[in-house]
Amino acid sequence: MPSIRPFAAALVLSLAGCTLGGTAPVDDGAVTVEGTVTEIVDQTPVDGGVTIELTVDGGATERLLFGSLFTQPPPSEERIALYQRIQGADVGSRVRATGVRSDEGIELTDLRVLDP
Repeated sequence: MPSIRPFAAALVLSLAGCTLGGTAPVDDGAVTVEGTVTEIVDQTPVDGGVTIELTVDGGATERLLFGSLFTQPPPSEERIALYQRIQGADVGSRVRATGVRSDEGIELTDLRVLDP
């Protein structure tokens, strides 16, 4: 009698391929804002994160959040690169930030300084 294991494994792999490959991306709630940095609080040296206050066009404010780098597993190269871009921002810098909105603010996935 043939084993069902190879069939089950093939079925799982084919279903995973159908689900993950070729489907349209799901809206992940990402938002992008542009504005001027008014405050930066960097607590990464003491196992904290970074909070950036941003004034967007029209005068509204946004809080940008970046969590601790002291994680297990260690942060990815992309996350370290994002932190380096965050370090390039100063009070008065104009930035474009992308992230996912939470109750506390926007959890950063990208930040770009728009002016030198």
